[in-house]
Amino acid sequence: MREYCLTESLKIEIFKPFTDVNNVTLFVRDRKYTAHALSAHMNARCGYKLLVNYNGGLDFWVSLTACHMYLQKPSKLLRISVSVLYVPSDLSWPAATEHMHFSCPYKPSSEHRVVCEEAYIEVSQPLQGSSDKSKELGNESQQRFDIRVPGGKTVTRNLAWMSAHGIWLRVDQPASRITVRVPLSSRIISREKEGHRGYRTVEYHLVVKQKDAFQYNMSAQCPVVLVMCQDGRVVSTASLPLQALRKEVQLQALRLQLDGVTLSQEEMVTQGFTPSLKKQDVQLSYALVANPLTDMVSEEGSVMPENDLRQCSVFYVHVLVWKANISVNRHHLALDLTWTTQTDGQLGRAIIHIPSHSCRLQQRDPTFTVSVTEKAFKVTYGPVPLTYSLLAVSVDGVFFQSPDEAQDGLEPYLLLEDNFYYVSLLTHFASQWIPQKYLGGLTSQYSIKPTLVFLNPDDEELIVEGEEYIYIHEDIVLPRLEGYCYSQAVCFNVTSGTADHLWLFYVWDSPFTLNRSNDLQSSQSLARHYQFCVNQDSPDLLHKSVGEQEQILLLAVAFRDRSTGEVKVWSHQACSFPPAHELTCSVEGVVKVEGVRVSSSPTARLELLTLLDPTCQPSEISYGKVSFVFTVDTCGTVKRVQGDVAVYENKVHNEKSLAKDTPEYLKFESTLVCYYRIPVLSSKSSKRHRLGVPLAQAQGNFQFHMNIMKDEAFSVAYQTGEYPVLQWLQQPVRVEVGMQSVDPQVELHLQDCWATPTPEPKHRNTWFLIKDGCDVKEDEYRTVFHKVRLSKRIRFPQHYKRFEMKTFAFINPHSQELLRHPIYLHCTVIICELETANKKGCKARCVRDQQRGGRSFRSRGPSEFLLTSGSIQLLSEVPASTALLGEKALVLMLLSVMSILSSLVFLSIFVTCRGGTRKCK
Repeated sequence: MREYCLTESLKIEIFKPFTDVNNVTLFVRDRKYTAHALSAHMNARCGYKLLVNYNGGLDFWVSLTACHMYLQKPSKLLRISVSVLYVPSDLSWPAATEHMHFSCPYKPSSEHRVVCEEAYIEVSQPLQGSSDKSKELGNESQQRFDIRVPGGKTVTRNLAWMSAHGIWLRVDQPASRITVRVPLSSRIISREKEGHRGYRTVEYHLVVKQKDAFQYNMSAQCPVVLVMCQDGRVVSTASLPLQALRKEVQLQALRLQLDGVTLSQEEMVTQGFTPSLKKQDVQLSYALVANPLTDMVSEEGSVMPENDLRQCSVFYVHVLVWKANISVNRHHLALDLTWTTQTDGQLGRAIIHIPSHSCRLQQRDPTFTVSVTEKAFKVTYGPVPLTYSLLAVSVDGVFFQSPDEAQDGLEPYLLLEDNFYYVSLLTHFASQWIPQKYLGGLTSQYSIKPTLVFLNPDDEELIVEGEEYIYIHEDIVLPRLEGYCYSQAVCFNVTSGTADHLWLFYVWDSPFTLNRSNDLQSSQSLARHYQFCVNQDSPDLLHKSVGEQEQILLLAVAFRDRSTGEVKVWSHQACSFPPAHELTCSVEGVVKVEGVRVSSSPTARLELLTLLDPTCQPSEISYGKVSFVFTVDTCGTVKRVQGDVAVYENKVHNEKSLAKDTPEYLKFESTLVCYYRIPVLSSKSSKRHRLGVPLAQAQGNFQFHMNIMKDEAFSVAYQTGEYPVLQWLQQPVRVEVGMQSVDPQVELHLQDCWATPTPEPKHRNTWFLIKDGCDVKEDEYRTVFHKVRLSKRIRFPQHYKRFEMKTFAFINPHSQELLRHPIYLHCTVIICELETANKKGCKARCVRDQQRGGRSFRSRGPSEFLLTSGSIQLLSEVPASTALLGEKALVLMLLSVMSILSSLVFLSIFVTCRGGTRKCK
């Protein structure tokens, strides 16, 4: 590659040896480094051109005021970032991308400049009052545009309207200039005839203004350049770009830009160019043999047959380069006209692009030439004698328009050559005249059948029909779907593709229309980028997973071919929501699943659904929902253990209810999950207490546990093989007491908790940690209760209680040595209902700890259940500075994590003391 900084533009050349073996795509990058592929629309809006040069390479022309050309303040350089994606023509290695930066010196200018390009008009002028930052045109909300539309009417629009119509506005504070670029396809361009036949002026009027501030008249007039062939020379003629020039301005100079460089008068003469300034016109002529500007044609001649178009038209997606599709110019020519206004001396400048010509040295019979440019057919017919008048044009052989009224790609341009002229048409793909035909995959077909109607000197109509030309191109970009979870809905970000009229949007297997939005509690916008959301209560959301603690709802959307129903793009999104009581898991191991949605198709045969065991069918089917009842040891239920939780899973495959030819994206499996704690249960008559068992013994018909926990979050319990629990003196001991029940109307309460040196709860040496549900007030360090919160493991927090203490030990009062007895914890619990808070046994006797507030589970009063924990063993000797001593007592030391128990001393008769020199009572 090579770069050239020219008078008004930057030219980047990619050499022919590279383009011969690679398919090339160019991208420009903005300030956020987002890549934008070149297109006809963006090129016209942003000031770019991509041409094949006469050497067969690529020329990328960038205006110095282009959209992505930024001024670097420290260096005073204009810089643009370009990415080149290239793929070998023979696909011998993967695609690669090169990122490059190109810079040109910034040259300040105070002139009013108009650039008349073949695809756009650009107007720029200095900002007013640029030194006063408070008055600069920087508030977009206050910018207004007065536009004179065809017919003379003036309308006022805002910046959003301008941008939506492809009009680009840039207020460049560093460069202190305002620039507007308008594609020639814009509706604010008015066309006015002037002069002889086929010679017109393109004009538009645009005023940019800010409320109570400055106004900028961005109006401009660009002539249609008339190109003629006269005696072996090419003559390009254009009217003066502004009618006001004839009265209020003084012309300064007429020069020529050759390949972007402004030539001096001497250089123009030396290279054979003759510019001339007449009363109403500017003109440039040069010899055809010396300076050819010709279009590339196929090797077989100027007419490109249909077969050749078919063979050359299929190439890599996004590839902008096909050697026979882009105009080839040996030179890029433009007229450079400067003037000053007589009133204020303002310097003005107009740069008028000169189009390529079709001049030939030898006369030929009239023929059609059809070639393909960037997303358009270019049709040329001629030579036609000047005595024949063009009456109508058509590109499909059906719809005709007169040249004076033609629009949207049917507007002919006449290129004069001696006593003949050529008719030229440029018609874009996917217009109303050249519709897009979908061939499958990413391929489109475009066809054109040019037809012209002439009037001969005898006033007789002559119809000339061309052959049908077909162009096949991989140019379809499919929509993009990205799912996400939002509040109480499942959503998708949808980005439209380039052929959305070919597809239908589906929710599962049903076409989605706006009429369904209210029924399905769904929402959709019609913008190019929009969000599609479905509320969690919608029947469109199916159950991916169902449990007592959460439900996972699934949504599938797709784009399908309108004609064949083929799935083009699809996506799934699953989101977690609070349970809706579709599934309950009883203590007896019975799983009830009610009203689960596993298919949205009205034709689905739900009676064919089963669990993992094919013999387990739905217990009920109603309104598209299914129900199942089974136990955890039947119907193929799979059990797995996660710590002290048993997980039971079963699945429902909806594929069984669908037709064989159902698309894959409609098939999924719904998981049914139950979580059970793994407690040790003993009957009421059992009196044996196991040593070293992590889960507590229980008396009664309920399942209870009393665990010593490993962490502050009470999330992990010590397991069977980890007992006894080895602790340092004063280390925290965290205890969790709970029961297994699916009844949310009952609550577990702690009555009393105490410590003993043996597993026997009724040992003579007993120290209370909790009495009547409260900490012991006589202790200097009291038990700390922890609130239990809802979690994945804990469905009903009222079924659990947690408290905290510190490791303690027995001390012989005579020898002052630690007794090596382990410590066991015991608790009595009761079960209460939540409806009433005043029943005996369920009302707490302490005010600050409101851990009880329900009614007895049994009408005759609450029943107590006794739980015993595994053992706790002290790790090492107690330092003298930390021992709790007594002169004639056995001391039990107990400290809670939150400073809960004071020092304890156990003797055959219990006494309490603190400090080794204080006498115990």
